[in-house]
Amino acid sequence: IHYVYPPQDTEFVRTIYGFDPGVTSPTAIIEWKLDRQGRKWATGEYYKRNADEYEWVQWLADRNANAVVCDQAVSEKQRQYWTKRYGIRFVSARAKSFHERVEIWRTGLRCDDRPPTIFVTPHCPNAWEELLNLVFHRPRGQEYNTDEWARGTNDHAFDAGAYGLME
Repeated sequence: IHYVYPPQDTEFVRTIYGFDPGVTSPTAIIEWKLDRQGRKWATGEYYKRNADEYEWVQWLADRNANAVVCDQAVSEKQRQYWTKRYGIRFVSARAKSFHERVEIWRTGLRCDDRPPTIFVTPHCPNAWEELLNLVFHRPRGQEYNTDEWARGTNDHAFDAGAYGLME
């Protein structure tokens, strides 16, 4: 139900980008589009290990991005530099806590008592794979620790998606 293209007559009213920069881990950018019904659609992704700045900036420029919501770990100085250099506004995500990122996804994906509000299109295969493979950490012989993902779990598109969803 969540991995689907939007209906052909969907009218989008806003586009925003969530950004989780990586060095050796993948750099991830998720393009979010909001429709008139308040549904959020992940319609594009940039996901690359060892990405250079030129590549991901070009990807944003090709989409006419005007606002990018970054991981709070990106300094104010760095965001100002990118904004001035590339003419794209880079802002800090509202919240960074693990629980806030998990909850924003969980709330939008939930479909028990109402239709979901978050959808991932097939244009975002890495984001979809990450969502399917996220596992909470479970120390040997103990209960799951819901404060962190299991070691080795990729969460870069998950994080980039959460930053965009926060807007």
